Amino acid sequence: MDRVRNAFEITVLFWQNEADEPRLTLMTTMQSFRRLTFIASKSRALSSAATPVKVAVLGAAGGIGQPLSLLCKLSDSIDEVACYDVVGTPGVAADLSHCPTPAKITGDLPSAGTWPPSGNTGLERALTGASVVVIPAGVPRKPGMTRDDLFNTNAGIVKTLVEGCGKYCPDATLAIISNPVNSTVPIAAEVLKKMGVYNPKKVHAHTGALLNPRACPCHSMPWRALDGFEW
Repeated sequence: MDRVRNAFEITVLFWQNEADEPRLTLMTTMQSFRRLTFIASKSRALSSAATPVKVAVLGAAGGIGQPLSLLCKLSDSIDEVACYDVVGTPGVAADLSHCPTPAKITGDLPSAGTWPPSGNTGLERALTGASVVVIPAGVPRKPGMTRDDLFNTNAGIVKTLVEGCGKYCPDATLAIISNPVNSTVPIAAEVLKKMGVYNPKKVHAHTGALLNPRACPCHSMPWRALDGFEW
């Protein structure tokens, strides 16, 4: 954990003179990493010694995904980090491979179209064997953007990724960062229910302090706000 602490201190020095938005991104990344490390440690304790702990980061080329992948590569609790995004992940993984730590690092993109259709082999590689899946994928909220606008974009992204989780790693623990979490977490739950692999103890929202009040009750909330969404 000393490596993680040093990386955090360097990152804080880098951002300390920047605007508020990068600081909030950093806070969200660190809070998510603390919880992720706890989940990974529990996975290691519950698995056999021969079973490695693999963490898949879906959205690994983004503002949260990149530093989160770095912290995962530095963690002693994680054996493999699988980076996935629509762009940039081979480069992210190549950069992180220079960290002198035992964790294996891979980077995958969506597979090119084939005939006959073969599915998204990049997502399949990233998710197969994963113990924990973190989803920071999606667009951040921009000035003038309502939470409805954010939902319209990110809901479909989360739905597609969670379908991959249900297919390739149905027993993995899901940590969803994509906003709005009070909508994306219920979407994930409904997708997994439809696939017959839903476990309420393994679907979590990872948020900053501002969104915690919205995220905490989301499992017990009725989905009236999502009635128009196509599951």
